[in-house]
Amino acid sequence: MLDYIKVDDTNIDLLGLIHSKAWQASHIGIASESYWNTITPEHQTEYFKEKIQDSNNSYYLIFHNANAIGMISFNLTPTSPVGEVMQLYFLPEFCGQGYGKYAMDFAVDYFKAKNVHTIKLWAMNINEKALKFYKKYGYQYTGIENELDASRNITEKCFQYVL
Repeated sequence: MLDYIKVDDTNIDLLGLIHSKAWQASHIGIASESYWNTITPEHQTEYFKEKIQDSNNSYYLIFHNANAIGMISFNLTPTSPVGEVMQLYFLPEFCGQGYGKYAMDFAVDYFKAKNVHTIKLWAMNINEKALKFYKKYGYQYTGIENELDASRNITEKCFQYVL
């Protein structure tokens, strides 16, 4: 149903565009306006140019009917049995249509092929849609949290999925 194309120098501009639009849509009212405005396609392209140099990271564009609709990224240290879904974003017009399940299935297949036994990810405590989705998919809350903004009680919660 979906196609996954690994990001390289030839398509990194598209990753920057997808990520900036999806991130901005998902962070309205969460990030400060001054920070929110810095997440431009150009800024994100430069950010990802550095990130794709790390051989532990893998970035994929998600396509449906030849249209780029989202992105997913992974981190895997070769000596670790735990992989991480670092980012999963869809353009706003493609959210809530069931594509997230297919992207998570892709993540599971990706990590199984690498002999990973556990997948972890982080989600903000105020992102109710993401929390509901991850729990429904089978991710379990680990009890680990990182404080992001104490004044607004915003944390990120760690979840894991055992393969």
